[in-house]
Amino acid sequence: MKIFSRLLFFLGLVSIFVGTAVTLNLVSASQISQAVNLTSPQPSPTPTPTPAAKITSAKIEQNCRLYVNTDQGTLDFATNFDPNVAKCAEYVLVDLDNAGQYTAFEDLAETGIDSLVKVFSYQLQKITLLHDLGKYSILDFAFLKSGQLAVLASDGLKGKQLVYVYDLDYLFSQYPQEASEGEFSDQAIKLATGELAVTGGTQRAAYLKISDQQLQVYAEGNDQPIQSFSLEVFN
Repeated sequence: MKIFSRLLFFLGLVSIFVGTAVTLNLVSASQISQAVNLTSPQPSPTPTPTPAAKITSAKIEQNCRLYVNTDQGTLDFATNFDPNVAKCAEYVLVDLDNAGQYTAFEDLAETGIDSLVKVFSYQLQKITLLHDLGKYSILDFAFLKSGQLAVLASDGLKGKQLVYVYDLDYLFSQYPQEASEGEFSDQAIKLATGELAVTGGTQRAAYLKISDQQLQVYAEGNDQPIQSFSLEVFN
């Protein structure tokens, strides 16, 4: 009888010990889990991408004003064209480079005679006179790549035709004071400009296209270029 009582007492002690151990183990595991959760590195939130600082679009309206839309808002500038005479929205040339840093457009001198190539710079937030082409008419613009502008010009209906290629990145970085003051010097233009003669025979050049790594010159109504220049020439 005594042996049976002791056995029951012993089993009771074992049960209490096991229950206590299990409880301690559960508490320890819970504490460890909490500690791990507190010390484990939390994933960082995905940063919101910053919009690119650039010109998004540009156009000349029938009032002959240039409107430039950028990530900072819209700017507008007067040109020297007379809205009572010129159909600016239809015929005045304006072009935007792929990087959104420059807008090129044509203008007239205040005398109304000379053709001017002007450039709006995103960095400066203003317009700089790039080149006074004098008696040459501006037929077309084409940005070859970021910072390089090709301009097709013609001396009247039968005179010489050529393509000017301007390195805008070079001009605006090497001549910042001239750019800020609003006009590049002849010396700066000479150093940053190439000339390509257009020799289309009896066909007169009318516009430019970029295709197959080439700058192509087209006559009005032609499906095939009358002349092509490799873009490697401008690297």
